[in-house]
Amino acid sequence: MVSHLLAMKTGTKVLLILCVIGLAGAMAGAVTWYVKQNNAKVQTSEQMKAMPDCTGKSLEEAKQLLNNTGIKNISEPIYEYDTQKEEDTVIEQSVVEGSAVSGDTSVQFTVSGGTNKFTMKDCASMTREDAVRYFEDKGIAVTVEETYSDEIPNRSLVSQTVGAGEVYTKGESASPVVLVYSVGKKSDYEKKMPKLTGLSVNEAKALLKARGITVPVVVKSG
Repeated sequence: MVSHLLAMKTGTKVLLILCVIGLAGAMAGAVTWYVKQNNAKVQTSEQMKAMPDCTGKSLEEAKQLLNNTGIKNISEPIYEYDTQKEEDTVIEQSVVEGSAVSGDTSVQFTVSGGTNKFTMKDCASMTREDAVRYFEDKGIAVTVEETYSDEIPNRSLVSQTVGAGEVYTKGESASPVVLVYSVGKKSDYEKKMPKLTGLSVNEAKALLKARGITVPVVVKSG
C-alpha cells in the first residue's frame, strides 16, 4: 500500500515537471515569435519612406529623386499633349505626395509631351466624332475608313493604326493615323429580290421601287 502511494506521488511529480517544462517551452516560443514580429515591424517601419513631390520637375529629375528615396519600380510614363507646360515636365504622379512607400512601390508619372508627342488613347472608348476631334485638336490629320463586320456593331471602332498606349511623335516620319469603323453586317445592306412572277409589270415595278431596287425591265411581246 505504501509503495503504491509512493509510486503515485512520484508519477504526479513527474507529470508536474513535464507540464512545467512544456509551459516553459510554450512561453519561450511565444517570446521568440513576439520578438521576431516586433523586429519585423521595426525593420518594415525603417524601410518605409514618404513619397516625395515630383510634379513640376523634369522626368529625369523625378526619376533621380525616387532613386534617392529607394524607389526603383518606376513605370513607363504617360505623355499628355500639353500646350502650356514644357516637354518632359511631370504633371501628375500615381502615388500621392507624403504616402508611405517602399522600394517595391510602383510609381508612374504623367508627363507633358509638349505639342510633339503623346501616349495614344484607345479610340474605341470614344464616339467617332470625339475620336476625330481628338486628333484634329493636336493638328494631326486622321483618315476614317469603313468596313463591314459580322462581329462589331455599326459605328464601333474596328481598328486604329497607332495602338493604344503607344507614344506617338508628330513629324514627317510619323505613322499615318487611320481609324476603321464598322458599318455592320454586309447582309444588312443586301437587298433581297422579291418574287415577281404572276405580277403585272406595273405591280413588279412598284414592289421593286418600294424595296429600293432599280433594275431594267424587259417586256417580251407575244
